[in-house]
Amino acid sequence: MRSKTKRTNKKNQKSIIVYLEDQQQEILNRWKAKSGPFLFEFLKSDLNATKIKSTVSQIIQVTNKHIRDIGKKLEIWDDIATYNARHSFATVLLRSEAPIAFITKSLGHSNIQTTETYLGSFEEEKVKEYLKALR
Repeated sequence: MRSKTKRTNKKNQKSIIVYLEDQQQEILNRWKAKSGPFLFEFLKSDLNATKIKSTVSQIIQVTNKHIRDIGKKLEIWDDIATYNARHSFATVLLRSEAPIAFITKSLGHSNIQTTETYLGSFEEEKVKEYLKALR
């Protein structure tokens, strides 16, 4: 079991509330499953946990391929993937001065230390700005 998920099990799961913009809601409405416990059709309620994990992994691989193809068209040469998007989400919130507690909750983390591992380093100017406040 991964260390960041070892404290999670079916008994102590927490709901995560996601607020969507209109365009995001439209996309989900277009692609969401017509019925069943899963958001998308590629997962079915009769799949066992191993098959669900395998299917999700395959979908992530395909999604990452498309993200990289889009990145190349936009002349983004860094390796980009869904993993980077999660870290970028946290870093953008931090740089917009969102409280770390809010970022922690948004990522579904149970403690702030986990969130801090996701956060990118501040630009030097931001650090200097914060240090000036100590004068």
